[in-house]
Amino acid sequence: MPRKNKSISFDEMINEIPFGEKWAYIPNTDDAYIITTGGNVYSSISKIKKTNKWHKLEPRPNKTGYRRVTLRINDEKKDKFVHRLVLETFCPIENMKNYDCAHLDDNKDNNNLNNLRWM
Repeated sequence: MPRKNKSISFDEMINEIPFGEKWAYIPNTDDAYIITTGGNVYSSISKIKKTNKWHKLEPRPNKTGYRRVTLRINDEKKDKFVHRLVLETFCPIENMKNYDCAHLDDNKDNNNLNNLRWM
């Protein structure tokens, strides 16, 4: 995993993704954010601009325990749930906004793709 608060190159970031996890750019973020099938989120945003350096975002729980990260989209900060980002990125469906995401094992910290489903 990337060193905390340390910016690294794209290649270093890709090499630090846990073995077996796939990665993809989070849709509608101008390729500024990457998420893995294990729920790890990486950002190339430094303060307010996109750079060629990456760092891992540390999800924080909301009041009910779901992990979220803050993304900068169209110059606005937006909190996004990690489990929802995983499904929206790797298992998009029509009208996703009308569906909830569920953790199969009821563990809100387990944002692995194989533990999530639309409902």
